[in-house]
Amino acid sequence: MDSFLKDILKNEQFIKIIPAEYAKQLKTDFANDKQKWYNVISPAKKADELIVATNNDYSQIWDDYCACCFKPIDKYTTEEYYVTSDKLTWLCKDCYQSLFTSSKTNN
Repeated sequence: MDSFLKDILKNEQFIKIIPAEYAKQLKTDFANDKQKWYNVISPAKKADELIVATNNDYSQIWDDYCACCFKPIDKYTTEEYYVTSDKLTWLCKDCYQSLFTSSKTNN
């Protein structure tokens, strides 16, 4: 793992999460509050198109990736990942262990 990235990520707080479960929550949250679509998708016309195309299911288009190895994450991912509290930075289990195991041994 890149040392610059390690230095940034080792100061973050991560929580363990199953992306498929997170996607179920996204589906519910976006279905209950349509404004969320417009907060993350622009222009509004595109958000409107996606609401119709997905039958108001944001989990159909949600995806992300591990910040280190770029392993894809989506609503079908059932293995554990780690994510920052703001849900912006995701790490697969291997990268998380690599980051925190090596940082503990280097301190």
